[in-house]
Amino acid sequence: MEHEFSIPMTKEISEEMESMDSMSRAIMNESRAQGLAQGRKEMQQEMQKKLDDMNMKMQEQTLASIRTVMDIGNISAEKAMNRIGIPESEQAEYLELLRKS
Repeated sequence: MEHEFSIPMTKEISEEMESMDSMSRAIMNESRAQGLAQGRKEMQQEMQKKLDDMNMKMQEQTLASIRTVMDIGNISAEKAMNRIGIPESEQAEYLELLRKS
């Protein structure tokens, strides 16, 4: 400070500069933490959207498979689901989706 700005360096100024430095580091660390938290939240939302999209596509493909087996074998949806190995715990959901489409 003395050489660059011709301000005499006193103990009070030195202590004040150290205090300002500590505060600026704390603010910087808090900002970094907030940025990381926001980035993590956005990444989780994006991953959830991709997972939802992938599940939707898989569901559509499964429905297409059920319809194909029904048509080829001229059988009911229940029999078609059993033939392609859809668990019984999921069959009610697929029956509902078939009725809606």
